[in-house]
Amino acid sequence: MAAMGTVRGCVTASQVTDIFYLLGRGGLGAAAAKAALKKLAGVLTVVGVAPADVDDALASPMPDFEDALLACCAKRQKATYVVTRDAKGFQQSPVPALTPQALLDALGPNRAGA
Repeated sequence: MAAMGTVRGCVTASQVTDIFYLLGRGGLGAAAAKAALKKLAGVLTVVGVAPADVDDALASPMPDFEDALLACCAKRQKATYVVTRDAKGFQQSPVPALTPQALLDALGPNRAGA
C-alpha cells in the first residue's frame, strides 16, 4: 500500500541496520541485502532517531527499549499506527499498534490493492 501511495510507511534508520543484518543472516549476500534495502527505501520513508526520541524512550513505561524507541519516533512522525507482529509489546505506546492483519482489517474492504 505504501508502494502504491495509499499510505505513508516509515521505518527508522536504526531498523534499517537491523533489516540489513537479518537479510544477511538469512543467506543474502551484502550486495543483495543492499539492493533490497534500496527498494525498501524507495517505498518507505526512512526517519532518523533524534536525541529527544532516546530520552523519551528511556522515560517510557514500555519494558522493551527498542520498541519504546520505535514508538517515540512514530509519535514524532505523527504516525497513525505502529504496525508490528508484537502489538502486545506496544500496549503502553503513545501510538496505537496493530498487527499487519489488523491494519488491513481497519482499512476495510475498499483498500487499494486488496
